[in-house]
Amino acid sequence: MARHLLAKPALAQWLQSDEGRAKFQFGKPGSHTFAYDVFQSLVGLYPHRPSRRQLWQDLSDENLVMNALLLTPQSDPRQIGRETVERFARAMQESMQFARIAFKRLRSTRAARAHPYDMDFLHGVLLAMSNTQRDLLWTEWVRASSEEVEKDLKFLSTRWKIADLDEREVRRARWVMWTLTSTYRSLRDMATKTLYEFAVRRPTEFFRLAVEATAISDPYVPERMFAAAYGAALTTWSDINAAEMREALPKISREIYQTMFAPGATHPTWHALYRQYCLGIIAIARMIDPVFLSEEEAAHLLSPLSHLPNPFDNMPHYDQAVIERARLAAIQMDFGNYTIGRLIPGRSNYDDRNPEYQRVLPAIVSRMLMLGYDPEQFETVDRQMNSGPRMGNDKHQIDRYGKKYGWISYFEMWGVRCAQGLLAEDRSARPSDVDIDPTFPLEAASIDLPLPALFTDHLIDAGDWLVRGPQPDYGCILEIEEIDGLTGPWIVLDGYLEQNAPADERQVFTFLRGVLVDSGEVDRLCTLFTGLKYPGNHAIPEGPSYYYTYAGEMPFLSIPGLPIAGEQESDRAEYVVSADGWSNNGVVVDIPVQKYAWESYHSEMNQSGGACLPSKQLCEALSLRYSPNKWDLHDASGVASLYREIGEYGSQINGNFSYLRRDLLDRYLSHSNKVLVWLMWGERDFHYRFSERSNLHKHYAGHKNIHKGIRVYESTSSDRL
Repeated sequence: MARHLLAKPALAQWLQSDEGRAKFQFGKPGSHTFAYDVFQSLVGLYPHRPSRRQLWQDLSDENLVMNALLLTPQSDPRQIGRETVERFARAMQESMQFARIAFKRLRSTRAARAHPYDMDFLHGVLLAMSNTQRDLLWTEWVRASSEEVEKDLKFLSTRWKIADLDEREVRRARWVMWTLTSTYRSLRDMATKTLYEFAVRRPTEFFRLAVEATAISDPYVPERMFAAAYGAALTTWSDINAAEMREALPKISREIYQTMFAPGATHPTWHALYRQYCLGIIAIARMIDPVFLSEEEAAHLLSPLSHLPNPFDNMPHYDQAVIERARLAAIQMDFGNYTIGRLIPGRSNYDDRNPEYQRVLPAIVSRMLMLGYDPEQFETVDRQMNSGPRMGNDKHQIDRYGKKYGWISYFEMWGVRCAQGLLAEDRSARPSDVDIDPTFPLEAASIDLPLPALFTDHLIDAGDWLVRGPQPDYGCILEIEEIDGLTGPWIVLDGYLEQNAPADERQVFTFLRGVLVDSGEVDRLCTLFTGLKYPGNHAIPEGPSYYYTYAGEMPFLSIPGLPIAGEQESDRAEYVVSADGWSNNGVVVDIPVQKYAWESYHSEMNQSGGACLPSKQLCEALSLRYSPNKWDLHDASGVASLYREIGEYGSQINGNFSYLRRDLLDRYLSHSNKVLVWLMWGERDFHYRFSERSNLHKHYAGHKNIHKGIRVYESTSSDRL
């Protein structure tokens, strides 16, 4: 039927006539039964006429023009000229309805070769939009299509881990890049992880995309692009097989420097997270090539960064009423009081009269307005959002746009005040509001260990069992020749084990705490520990826990790119085993482990906190490095340390162990003149469900249910000092 119409001698005039328009009013009285099918065919066939014009160019009805344009992505790309492409782009900017249909259709052409509607086209359209327009059109389409987008991200993440990646994947990566504008938290985090997978496989192409993203006016995009870039750099930089990454890092770091930190930089940023990702990448690149930046250039990376323009200077002057309206619409009490309020040292909660707070808060709101926040335009969609705290376990949480622009401005103000030394002295050099670990560690691997049987008899007398029950002997697992096919021998640095009786409520838990002590203090340590009635309550000090350090940063003495002072979250200069916290009679020890204490509320993509790794001092001395998605640290010879879990919480046997390869431990002990001593203790107890538990107080008195043991590691090294 379409070919029949094409034979009309005056088809263009007929299409513009009342009769022609009526035939294509889809679904309305007077329209043809097959109107849409015929119209769709005409879009594809019309350009083959001698005039080479597209159908939309010969239509007068605006609705038909839009429908014809929307069908052009499905037509022969060789027949689509510049005029059609430009009209399509203009329609996307002028019509929300057109744009949302177009976004879906452009997804199918994003990776096409030599297609006028490929990802370069969509990139250009989105780049030309203001933040306000882009969020109302594109970001809202992403939210409405979130289920489909998430499926796409999962598919691409898997594909980019295993498939060969050609230039079409770069276009797909650019499409994923633009989903980072989203306020749908779990989707944005998933997109970041997907891009991380691409960055690990194709670092050169990804770094180009990341630098390209610095020109995007919405900081949500480059912030997470550089998060993925930093995560990929952290996990692969030390791998001698990752030749492309090691070659690309110094080159891209020079571009980052020129773009963001050099005097006259084209796209500088003060956004705390974004800036730290970039500084971290540069710091890692300098480990590979220490001279790619001169000392003069490297000085431009240091605070106070006064050579860079401050985003809060020279802002447009907004009427006070405009600022107040935006504040009321966007900044709710918790965000204004607790989050923004923490930027002001010494400010009390709810002290809205604090002079510095009264200066900072309007500056943040003004910056939001400058970025594109408009309470009137966003009011309708913001009412639909399930916006809560920045972090939370609800994976369906979606931030209001007021919150999005608020976070951007807050992190910029944080970055400015940190560089100028205007934050409280106890604040870390990384905001506690950090929302994702860009190294995306996986769940720890599990292991089965040969454990002694503790519950071979039946429970007869609960009190007698508490006092005279088993003394676990775990000597057989302190040194293991092979784990998961990996040759050691492997030596325990730290461990925890809980065994539960299969037929009753008895349970025994044990801490296997390794400490490093001067060789001359071993006997005194053993005597002190033996005399402890209760080794808990930090009598044996715990190693440091790092809550805001990324998994890939754990081996470093100091976080790449961050100031050294104040950035160690919980490390102490000295650890002492002592009967009480105020005694001077304790024994100084080193704790050979550190804990990755990242908490799961930050992101659905980061649920693997709690791993126990060799201490920063051990990692530094033995050149241990993180490996992609694994808790096994590596050295030049291969796997150097292991973290393994046993069972699950509440199961018959559960716990975790941190192991170090024996040759590495021996080398460290020899050079440091230290001795590894295992201080093992725990309790015989009953599950809280045990009905007689409340009648056993006298048996718990004096810590009679405690079990203890001590062992000294025998090094095989022959060159001990």
